Amino acid sequence: METRPHVERSELRRWIGAAPDVSVATTLGEDTVRYPDGEVVDVARVRIACGRDEPTDAWVSGWLATKRGPSRLPPILVVPGGCGEADRTVAAWTAKACDACVLFVDWMGRGESSDLGLDPSTSGDAFRFGPDGPASSYQVHNLRAFDRAIGFLLGRPDVDGDRLAVVGTSWGGFYSLLVASLDSRVGFVSSAFGCGSWDVECFYLWRDAMEREGDGHMEAWLAAFDPARRAHDIAADVYFETATNDQYFALAAAMDTYARILAPKALHISHNQNHATRPFGNQAFRVVRSWQGPENATLLPRVGRPRLVGPTPRVEVVAPADAEVWIRYACGAAEGSSGSAWASARARREGGVWCAEPSLVDVGRPVRFYAQVVGRATGLSSCSPVERIAPREAGVRTPNARFEPRFTVPDLPAWELPVGDELHPAIDVRDEGGFRSIGFTFSGVEGTRGVLFCLEGDLLALAGVDALALRVRVPERAHLDGLVLLLVCDYQGRDEQCYGVRLADLGRTFDRFERCVVPFARFVPWRTRSDLFGRHRPRPLRVDRLDGVGFAYSGGAGAGVVRIAEVEVVRAGGARSVARPEEAAGGCLSG
Repeated sequence: METRPHVERSELRRWIGAAPDVSVATTLGEDTVRYPDGEVVDVARVRIACGRDEPTDAWVSGWLATKRGPSRLPPILVVPGGCGEADRTVAAWTAKACDACVLFVDWMGRGESSDLGLDPSTSGDAFRFGPDGPASSYQVHNLRAFDRAIGFLLGRPDVDGDRLAVVGTSWGGFYSLLVASLDSRVGFVSSAFGCGSWDVECFYLWRDAMEREGDGHMEAWLAAFDPARRAHDIAADVYFETATNDQYFALAAAMDTYARILAPKALHISHNQNHATRPFGNQAFRVVRSWQGPENATLLPRVGRPRLVGPTPRVEVVAPADAEVWIRYACGAAEGSSGSAWASARARREGGVWCAEPSLVDVGRPVRFYAQVVGRATGLSSCSPVERIAPREAGVRTPNARFEPRFTVPDLPAWELPVGDELHPAIDVRDEGGFRSIGFTFSGVEGTRGVLFCLEGDLLALAGVDALALRVRVPERAHLDGLVLLLVCDYQGRDEQCYGVRLADLGRTFDRFERCVVPFARFVPWRTRSDLFGRHRPRPLRVDRLDGVGFAYSGGAGAGVVRIAEVEVVRAGGARSVARPEEAAGGCLSG
């Protein structure tokens, strides 16, 4: 794999500056957390000097949590994501769960860390640097703070410096990989969602922020700070988590970053999830604890590289006999979008390998797939990296399914369904009124939306459909005026476009599940909070780019609540339409 241009490790270390022999730290307060099972964690609020030339010119703050009982505790540095503030409760819980000494640090300019006059938000200074180049950027200040925090943590007499782990989620996962590439003291790194390879695919707000700084700025920033470009310098063992539809760190970029890590590594991928890993949310801490344990054991099951073989679709993978194995897969060309509907095929064991048959309707259409193995004894999950291939190239000659432009809510928990958004409303699944439905409960924030990405635009365009048919229920009449029915093209991708029509304009009360047919021609460009900077000029709806249907909240009386049961894409009034004539004409919009 080619090495992309990058700032050498020695140069980036020079920007950070040499750490002092002894860290200067201040304790701001101390207390104790006692758990019902009798275990005790001591917690202190600390500040650690992190100026470059004069250490006390700047401070990084954090929560230091120490599990009582064991001596020579393994140390864990936890880096937050999101707004960059450490959490006392999480620090204490992590120390208890991992039998460890945990330092959970704030970013610079967050919590009680020094205010350097720089805004770490993505709309502020996260991607900016001045005439001196990346050496003067906010990211260097943060990396220096984490470097000094590690020095403070390893300088404690009660820790075992040979077992240092760095853990982070989201931007914290990004930083954890970056820190591990720069610091050989790190023995284990757990990165959830954080990844690099932003020149492969980048969340549009971050790409826009970099590109607004001018020509060449994005490349200079990535050369300095993209973890994928520094992955070859990571010597620590790596545990990497992501989700198929995480819009902040896209799947293609995450897989490229993972492939570039040369150290021992393991992977978990959650299908149909955005920025979450249910039901494996605490798995990272179990993995860290097992690595830091006295036998340095791994509890994760082994998983081989899955193969797609023909002549009918079949995936084979090597995995332990004492496991449960699934093949997760998504079809179609819309892989540049973060929102894809991932299906599952449960594998069975045959002759020493696990086999599954994914449902494919077109052997020339690309399919992405990976194997997920869950150990029966541990309940922990390992996954293979995502493979991409046109089935015909793998010797598949015969499809084993037919295209049905219809989605009925399956009997699965909400987190397994292809539903989500960066600001999505609360979601639930239930049976009522004779239908299994997905409910979206909006909090009253105008412009938020919830999307079910169940449409396959490339197949819809071939089918010649021109209307959306669905069943909708709005339990409270007062909420109807504030709800907008949405169609989404290139969901969560950089070229995303939303098209909407107000539910109130459909002429129904929706106090029970009512089926309506709405021609595509009646949907108009609609701005949601996914388009914070008005990046897109309205364009006509392209059926071949459709991948989502959902709702947006546009204001009104209180929070909006809406439920969706069955979704179809049809020819309005044509032979393929399943709408009754009176439904197509009475009260519903017509073309």
